[in-house]
Amino acid sequence: MSTRLNSPKFVSEVQSLVNGTVPSSDNSTIDTGLVAWNKLKTILDESTTASAVFTNSVVSTYSLVYTTSSAYVGGVLSPNGDINFIPYSANRGQKINSDGTVSTYSLIYSTVAAAYTGGVLAPNGDVNFIPTSAAVGQKLNSSSVVSTYSLVYTTSLAYQGGVLSTSGETHFIPYNANRGQKISIAGVVSTYSLVYTTSGAYSGGVLAPNGDINFISFNATVGQKISSSGVVSTYSLVYNGAGSFTPTAVLLTTGTSYSVPSGATSMKAWAVGGGSAGIPGAGAGGCAYKTWSVTGGSTVTYTIGSGGTNATYTGGNSTATYGGTTITGNGAGYSTGGSFSGGDGGTSGGSAVPITDLSGAVGGNAASLVSTCNRRPMTDISGLKAALTLAGQNTTESCGATAAFGSAAYYNKYGPSASAGLGGGGYYYGQYGGVGGAGGVVLYFT
Repeated sequence: MSTRLNSPKFVSEVQSLVNGTVPSSDNSTIDTGLVAWNKLKTILDESTTASAVFTNSVVSTYSLVYTTSSAYVGGVLSPNGDINFIPYSANRGQKINSDGTVSTYSLIYSTVAAAYTGGVLAPNGDVNFIPTSAAVGQKLNSSSVVSTYSLVYTTSLAYQGGVLSTSGETHFIPYNANRGQKISIAGVVSTYSLVYTTSGAYSGGVLAPNGDINFISFNATVGQKISSSGVVSTYSLVYNGAGSFTPTAVLLTTGTSYSVPSGATSMKAWAVGGGSAGIPGAGAGGCAYKTWSVTGGSTVTYTIGSGGTNATYTGGNSTATYGGTTITGNGAGYSTGGSFSGGDGGTSGGSAVPITDLSGAVGGNAASLVSTCNRRPMTDISGLKAALTLAGQNTTESCGATAAFGSAAYYNKYGPSASAGLGGGGYYYGQYGGVGGAGGVVLYFT
């Protein structure tokens, strides 16, 4: 008797012959007689005759041991086959094993809502819960033992989701956090600087083939990623929903940098120099302005000019810089208003007239004094008043002890307690000399 050997592909070949395969031009099985199609139709008919795509039921439900509102967000498959639910507002852990048995286990920390969002399986078998509003980190090891660890940085809704890097580190994805945070295989927690931060910036992340971890934009107007060597960078998005941005204005009188709000595409800035001291009379700071196209998360740098004093007399310069371009509102001299430079335009500050008593105001001296207090008010400079109003600042002189923005000081009524508005000239009366108003930078975003 001879021995007959079957082809290694015998079963699949018979199935294809009897039941048919999907006809296509690639395998030349499309024919006018529809022979290949009719063979395939045999399988389709058998699968759908009973109104079911598959012979066995695919979708089913199972009972949970514990339920509550917003209980879990995300899950992780453990090496032993358990599917672990990540506790968001749940006060206990819950899992389903490979046999379909649902069980719960105790957590060490579960004191806040929105505790954790998503998890990551580490190379050592630990399931790291990603801290959202939790004050401590929490993890489940391969033996189902729960433990906690200290975090370097915490805040409300800090991180959402995480990604395992090629080096085995678990990176938390920044949602409201102003810095990145990660935990190594050895359990060491550390933070790193981000290029762009905003409220609700990113939610979840993905490991790219080149080792980059890409943060998934939620409210962010730029993409952000961290390379396998730990370098953080941003990139432009084609769509970022920037059209819904609400115009915003801010007055800066301290600090040196400011982040462009998420969604802003345009920024107008005014730089107002400091006013001089009233010895005798005093000038107001100059004001320069410029409009830029901007990207949310980018940085504006600035300097704030100080007001002149009896020791320094002159006011300091204020600057605003973006994209390598700087505008400057120069500080005022003795009784002469400061000049301006850079940008789209500007106005020199008002000078002291007469020099023995009155002081100048920002924007040049107004046509007439405010009669009730003999004080010079600010003159508008290319929409500056509207921006200041939006920022919650007073620009209308009401003759109070504290001058409105840009107004000159007034000694006659308030004596040595008189103060100039930002950028305004200090008072002078006889032997008394007062400090000039410090400068400021105003930013208006649309």
